[in-house]
Amino acid sequence: MKSLKLVTRIVIVAAFAGAIYFFGPAASEFLPTQTASVLPFPKITTGKTDRAQPLTTDALKIAIGKMRLLSPKRAAPADVTSLELMALGKRFFFDQNFSSNGQVSCATCHQPEKSFTDGRATAVGLATTGMNTPTLVNSYFGQWFFWDGRADSLEAQALGPVENPKEHGFTRVQVARRIQSNYKKEYDALFGKMFGKLPANLPTNPAVGTPAPTRSLISNEVAAYALATLGSPTFQKKILRTAQSQSTQPVEILRLVSAGPDVPPTSFDQLPESQKSEINRIFANFGRALAEFERSIESTDSPFDLFVDRVSEPANKNKPLADSFVAGFGAAELRGLELFTGRGKCTLCHQGSHFTDQQFHNIGLMPVFEDQVNLGRAQGMLMARDSEFNCRGKYLNQATPSEGCLEIEYLETESAEAVGAFKTPTLRNLRDTGPYGHDGRFAQLNDILRHYNHLKKPPAVGHTEEMLVPLDFTEVELHDLELLLISLSGSVKFFKGG
Repeated sequence: MKSLKLVTRIVIVAAFAGAIYFFGPAASEFLPTQTASVLPFPKITTGKTDRAQPLTTDALKIAIGKMRLLSPKRAAPADVTSLELMALGKRFFFDQNFSSNGQVSCATCHQPEKSFTDGRATAVGLATTGMNTPTLVNSYFGQWFFWDGRADSLEAQALGPVENPKEHGFTRVQVARRIQSNYKKEYDALFGKMFGKLPANLPTNPAVGTPAPTRSLISNEVAAYALATLGSPTFQKKILRTAQSQSTQPVEILRLVSAGPDVPPTSFDQLPESQKSEINRIFANFGRALAEFERSIESTDSPFDLFVDRVSEPANKNKPLADSFVAGFGAAELRGLELFTGRGKCTLCHQGSHFTDQQFHNIGLMPVFEDQVNLGRAQGMLMARDSEFNCRGKYLNQATPSEGCLEIEYLETESAEAVGAFKTPTLRNLRDTGPYGHDGRFAQLNDILRHYNHLKKPPAVGHTEEMLVPLDFTEVELHDLELLLISLSGSVKFFKGG
């Protein structure tokens, strides 16, 4: 990761040049004035790197053995509390009354028949969100959630859409009141002993709903780098003009735009601390129940997994891989696997049994909208760090910290690599989860592969990951790789009790 502890001359020169282009020499008055000169501008690799050679058969057998996905170890069925929590979470998940219009539930966007996605380019709740719906299948393994990683646990992720005005449009007070009126017995049985039973009185004024969101502002240095690398001249020009009209610096405008609107304190913020804490605790437990159900959603029987099972049988140890073919995984899929693990270097990011490194990368996607930009992980990590529901807070703290939780205190918030970077998605169940990409721009799998095959366009912001070079695959090779990806799809199972 490249540090942005100080602003580089190149970034400032780029921003200055853009301002001069649009406004002339007078624009210098609106550019950053505290400009150190030693930040190294990210080195961008433009030439091809050496291609990885195909793995030998023995090496490929070892590699695919690590890609087999097994069901996670769970609490024994005798663990009644776990099952009851899962059952309550399932009811919450499908309950449309946890929304302002009584028509939106978690299942609106996470539909079981579509591997818990919605088949849309971007999610639609009360309105269109602008982001693609990630699958919940095998989400138990995740370290960061949302495309920008703004949540560090499945529990925290479950809460986000509920208060999003474009999704459920509900509030945490309304959640508490809904639980009180319809789920009190179950809630008290599960959470009463540890956290206290539901209070007798909750605010009834609809205006007392949710606190003003915390604005997580990127640093001036990150903003300067983002401004200099914006792929949309239209948006860059808009920022510079706004800065000129407000007699402020462009980096400050970009910081504020990226952080979202500045919302004044709400009626919720005026409640006594004890009452706010009580409501937040109920809301957090609501997330705990949802997460427990979501962890039951899994798929482990794809053709690829069945092929790996056969390869791993002692009787097949010295036999050709072709002897282990199964329905849905044959010669073409094997050729795709050889490309995936070899020349394509796909495993640099899509690794392990979930086919993701759980990290964030800028893959060189052009701007979709000329008048806005999404800074991705650069903004998301700040939101995760500042969230009252992160793993270090008092509501969803983890007794045994996850890897993401251990990382949250050491996030490299001054990172050029994080600008415009989004989470590496799992490649499992792609057959059912299109369209693809963080903004749903790819209608078909082949569209994604063609993007990687060429990589000719500059990204919306930041710089394309250095390790990415065009695949330069033939049409036949692209087809084989696509068939491999489809072979990673299996049946979806989830808790159906309760």
